[in-house]
Amino acid sequence: MMSSAVMVLLLLLVLVNLIGGGLIYYLRHHPPNN
Repeated sequence: MMSSAVMVLLLLLVLVNLIGGGLIYYLRHHPPNN
C-alpha cells in the first residue's frame, strides 16, 4: 500500500495538471482582448 504522503502528492499533481490544463484550454479559446 502507498503511504498517505504519496497519495497527497499524487492528488496535488493531478489538481495542478487539471487547473493548468483548464487555464491553457480557456486562454487558447478565449484570448484576452487588451
